[in-house]
Amino acid sequence: IGTTRTLDYGIRKVIGNDKETAIELVRKEPFIMPCTVEVELSSGEIYSYGIPLTIMYGAIPDKENQVNLSSWNWVDPLYAFKVEHGIDRIVRIELDAQKKTLDIDRSNNVMYPSEGIQAYFME
Repeated sequence: IGTTRTLDYGIRKVIGNDKETAIELVRKEPFIMPCTVEVELSSGEIYSYGIPLTIMYGAIPDKENQVNLSSWNWVDPLYAFKVEHGIDRIVRIELDAQKKTLDIDRSNNVMYPSEGIQAYFME
C-alpha cells in the first residue's frame, strides 16, 4: 500500500436494555478500512453487521446473512449503531472476527457482556 499509517479499531461503548443494544466503535489510528461486527447471542445465533466506508461504492460483500449498515465517514473517529437484541442476550460482540484486517491492537476488538450489567466503556 505504500504507507506507514496503522489501523486500530475498537469497541468503545456498549449500552443496552432488554430490547436493544447500542454499540459505539472508535478509530484510534489514521488508516481506514471497512469493518464487520459480529454479535453472538446466548442461543448460539451469530449476527453479522457490515460497515462500509463512505468512499466505497456499495456494501461489504462478506456473508450471506450480513446486515449492511450505513457507511462510516472517514473523518469521523466514532461510529454508533443499534442492534435489536437486548444486552442480556448478548454473549459476545467482536470487530473483525474473521481477522481480515491488520488491526495493530485486537485487545479492544471483543467484548463479552455479563448478565446484569447494562453498560460497558473502554478507553
